[in-house]
Amino acid sequence: MVWVIAVILVGVGSVALIQRQRALAADRELATLVPQIDSITVYDVQGDGNPPSLTSTPSAAFPIEVFTRSAASASSSGGFTLWKGSSLAVITLHDGTHRHGRFSYYGGFFTLDGVGRRFTIRGEAASEFQQSFDRLIQEQFVPKRHDRNSMPNKRGAGKGGFAVLWRSGRAWPALPDRERCTHKTA
Repeated sequence: MVWVIAVILVGVGSVALIQRQRALAADRELATLVPQIDSITVYDVQGDGNPPSLTSTPSAAFPIEVFTRSAASASSSGGFTLWKGSSLAVITLHDGTHRHGRFSYYGGFFTLDGVGRRFTIRGEAASEFQQSFDRLIQEQFVPKRHDRNSMPNKRGAGKGGFAVLWRSGRAWPALPDRERCTHKTA
């Protein structure tokens, strides 16, 4: 019985040590990445976003100095995070390479692809990060969303979509009506 308890304690201690080592490695990777940053572009897109779709996606520059201060106070943490939404951030380094990340809409945290941990920003830097990100969304993305959503239907009002199908009484317009079929079957 004592051996079982000892094995369990050693196992739990090993897991805690491994998690701590992963957190330290992630913190070191962030610390080496930050001085190499040339620019940060945030895209108004959910999901990972692939390069062809990003050309037509609204984007805005995120202030590097705000990210630098935020990263200095950030610490990596594992565990569960309730993501209520995030924007794709493309970080361009001095050598021209790109790193993708996610900036959370709420909570003052971010992730970087290739680093399997979430970085939580602490203290005053979290507030500055969140305010800068909120300002970027309100000043850059919201007006573009309104413009995109106010664009008229390409075919004109009432000329397509579910309402037209409903009014015409046809549930499946792709299937030919029998009366309009002009070909003869043998």
